[in-house]
Formats: sequence, structure tokens, C-alpha cells
Amino acid sequence: MRLFVFAVVCIIILVIAAHPARAEDPACKEGERRICGIDTGICEPGRSTCRDGVWGACDGGIWPKDSETCGNSLDDNCDGAIDENCFPWTSFVLIGIGMLFLGIGMIYMQKNKGERMLSDGVSKD
Repeated sequence: MRLFVFAVVCIIILVIAAHPARAEDPACKEGERRICGIDTGICEPGRSTCRDGVWGACDGGIWPKDSETCGNSLDDNCDGAIDENCFPWTSFVLIGIGMLFLGIGMIYMQKNKGERMLSDGVSKD
């Protein structure tokens, strides 16, 4: 069975090698232009021009940056995710401030042991 599979594979390879693809029709027509590149995040597509039946380099456009710039709320590397792999400093600071006020409130309650005072300084209880 292995010999049969090997023979079939060899025949297919020989047929492909004997009949290469024909390059009669060019991939594009001279002077034709097309949009190329990425249209995600900060990226903008560029344009490619056909020269001698081959598409040229993609010129213009805005290309992805190597990494994200944290905190700018933009998709700098054009992968569809905003500020990935960035530490959420805003959330961290807000949680810290909330915990600070909670701690101050608890200290105040312990110090006064829950006493409620009237505006003139006399205890209501």
C-alpha cells in the first residue's frame, strides 16, 4: 500500500512539473491602481500601482506601530484591541482613593465609637 501511495505522489509531482502555470495573463493591467494595507485602528490603507503586469509596493497609508502607546485610547498596532497589555492606572488610582476614604471613615467611627453629636456638642444619646 505504501508503494502505491508513493507512486501516486510521484506521478502528481511529475505532472505538475511538466505543466507549469502559464503567465499569459498578467496579474494586473499597466497603470491600474488598487487599495492595499490595513484599515483597522490608527492604520489607513495605501495604494499599489501595476507596473509590467505586477503589483508594486503599497505606498502611502498609515502602518501599525510596533507596540501600543498606553493610555491614548487608540489601537496603535492595528490589531483591533485598544491599549492591550497596558496597566489600568485610572482604575487603580480610583480604587486607591476609595479605599483611603473608607479607611478614614472607619478610623473616625472607631474614634467616636458611633456617637452622634448635635451641632452644639451635646451627645444625642
